[in-house]
Amino acid sequence: MKKLLLSLALLIGLITNAQDAEYLNTIKNLSSAEAAIQMTNDLIKDASEPLRLYKSKEFPEYSIFVVQYVPAALTDEEIEKNKEKLTDQFVIFQFKYWNEGEDKNLKITGTKKYAFSDVRGFYLNLFPFWKKHIDASADKEELSKKGYAHKSPYYFSGSNGNWKLKG
Repeated sequence: MKKLLLSLALLIGLITNAQDAEYLNTIKNLSSAEAAIQMTNDLIKDASEPLRLYKSKEFPEYSIFVVQYVPAALTDEEIEKNKEKLTDQFVIFQFKYWNEGEDKNLKITGTKKYAFSDVRGFYLNLFPFWKKHIDASADKEELSKKGYAHKSPYYFSGSNGNWKLKG
């Protein structure tokens, strides 16, 4: 009976890790900017405070798409007036994008794809994503004191509340 319970627990753990691996692979191959925004909306649901979408913008010269969230209590007017003081409260997602199948020699434009690159923000807003999708055994207090974590290919580091999760 003990062997059966141990085997069952191991199987559940493997399935859980496989689901997270599948999710992490998915965020590296998103089909559109809208899919990237949907992914970020799903991730911020677990943040320590209510956040809302503030802005999203492509930077074609760098092939980067940026999505910004702010505390839901802040108005756009408050942000614009005090942007320098408030940027540490932003949660900023960055995606790389490219045209899959593009061949400039053959004038084939390909299909635009997006891949999660990193997210920056307040530790308590980012930790739930780290624990849920990357390191289920992570301890909030221990990681905060240590200041960094690595679980290939992802890095999570920061100090004074400002952290970056890069993958």
